[in-house]
Amino acid sequence: MIEIPELKEAYSRRRFKEFLTSRGYEGRVGGWIYDPHGDPIAHGYFKAYANHYRLRSDYRDWLADKAGVLGFESLLPSNTLNGYRPTIFPESKYKEALADEYDAVMKIKGFDRRAFRGQKVES
Repeated sequence: MIEIPELKEAYSRRRFKEFLTSRGYEGRVGGWIYDPHGDPIAHGYFKAYANHYRLRSDYRDWLADKAGVLGFESLLPSNTLNGYRPTIFPESKYKEALADEYDAVMKIKGFDRRAFRGQKVES
């Protein structure tokens, strides 16, 4: 297994499990995760998350969709103005997980920027 500490920081088992279930994956006795065809992909949700880049990428887009954002890639620096960092109000479990994923990706890529987690001010 690839050890990437930033993934452990960002990982939300509940959100990732919800994503996999929505795609037809399932956990079974013994902790194995099975794909929609019934084939085992990993032992445990975190290993499925950490070792399967395509699933992680789809998961990030799923979170963005749930949070009302036009795809995870649209938040990344190569797709935004220089110095931009997204404001993600942690008003839902999806937005909180999305901000964690953004922070992990930025840390892995060597960027100092992190998502701004503000609070909405009622007027």
